[in-house]
Amino acid sequence: MTVRLVRLCRRRAALIGSRRARASVFPRSNPWSTPAHRAARFGGLSLLLFLGFGAAPARAELMHDVAQAKKQLARLPFSDVAAPRLMERGEQRPLALPREALSAERCTTLVLLSHERVSFTLHLPPAAGGAPEPPIGSVAGLIELTRCGAARGALGGAVIEMRSPRGVLERVVAASAKRPRRVRSRLPARQTGPVIEPSSIGPRATRASLPERFATLRRQAELRGDASLFQRSLMTDATGQARVDLDLLPGCFRVDLLGPPDPPGAGVSFDLDLELRRLPDGALVAADHSEALDAHVEFCTSTPGEVRLGALGGMPRAPVITLITRWPLPPLPDHFSTLTKNQLALRWLRQRTPPPADSGRQREWLGVVGHTTLALPTRAGACYQVVVAAHAGAPESLALEVSQGRARVENQSDERGAATDVTWCAPRNGQARLRVQAQGAGLVWRAVAYQVSSPPVGEPAPDTRAPGAKKPDAGAPEVERRAP
Repeated sequence: MTVRLVRLCRRRAALIGSRRARASVFPRSNPWSTPAHRAARFGGLSLLLFLGFGAAPARAELMHDVAQAKKQLARLPFSDVAAPRLMERGEQRPLALPREALSAERCTTLVLLSHERVSFTLHLPPAAGGAPEPPIGSVAGLIELTRCGAARGALGGAVIEMRSPRGVLERVVAASAKRPRRVRSRLPARQTGPVIEPSSIGPRATRASLPERFATLRRQAELRGDASLFQRSLMTDATGQARVDLDLLPGCFRVDLLGPPDPPGAGVSFDLDLELRRLPDGALVAADHSEALDAHVEFCTSTPGEVRLGALGGMPRAPVITLITRWPLPPLPDHFSTLTKNQLALRWLRQRTPPPADSGRQREWLGVVGHTTLALPTRAGACYQVVVAAHAGAPESLALEVSQGRARVENQSDERGAATDVTWCAPRNGQARLRVQAQGAGLVWRAVAYQVSSPPVGEPAPDTRAPGAKKPDAGAPEVERRAP
């Protein structure tokens, strides 16, 4: 026992000695504890504090900017802040100022604020006997306007129009005896610097007469085949909006919204926008928010239903003509979903080509989101068309690529949720490789291959069946289900 205790003590002493030796070679000292490093550390800390607390944020926070505008205008004899409004693209709302803003003092100041990237305009009614004023556009999400004397009466009939897809709009108004200091000077993030005046790009666009536009649309409809035309007359309200509910039968439609010609001497043209929403759920069917003076949409529906047509951005209290053109829906297989039928019919309508014969349908596939590779047997000299459309879900984009040997063609949807197709002629017997790229929420797509022309006479058809496989019935398409 004594020998064991002596050995244990010697081991402990040796271990303690080795630790002290390592500590002497590698001293465990803090490199930041020296006077020089402590000075550098505190100097860096003071610099961080200066940068963190001394620099103002460069972003334009809407709540902060509204508070600054309210603080500056609160010093005036009268000021008022309205509740924020959420507005959609093309929506127009009257400004509805308080009575005190137009009668208490000599000058009225109006401040409209939104996010710095939101675009909106302010339309002012013409003065008595005067020409209409051009719309005032927002700059960095801000419109600031001060009118004095009789000129401020136009603010009582002003209308706000949202140009961005959507945005929250804040309104601050004040009245004073003289022009106050500009609110923009207190908002650094909304300082735009010098603004270059736009150069002239020629005369503004004007509308032709209604008979001329009707004749043009009728000729275009006749070129697309058998069409039926219907006309509805609407009257816009004080904000330039109108709506009507329509009962639609199955078919493909083009809806044109035609506004009246501008009155003589008008300094502004009204840009009509169009929205079609399904009833009763209000889902958007089609919309036109372009910069064209008139508006039109095209869509197909394989089921009857009711839709609500909404006209936006028109001349207040003016007639609007709605021209509806209908074409028969092309025949499609019953097992295609309603979404697939609508997309394929619209694709062929816009291409102004008849759909391929159903007898030429060779093969079908079902797939989901992602990249999918497929194979299609081909015969040399035969021409094929492959179309891809959504079967279910919410499609975002569809792309299709076909390659065989050195030949390669591709196409993709030109708008959200639209179908796409590829047409090519096979250079030889064998198999063409198809690659589908699909994006969307819960998307399931359907691809259909048609043979649109036959190969030269005497060209044998390739046999791509497995040995011993049964020959399929003539004319029956082969259906595959593929996942990426």
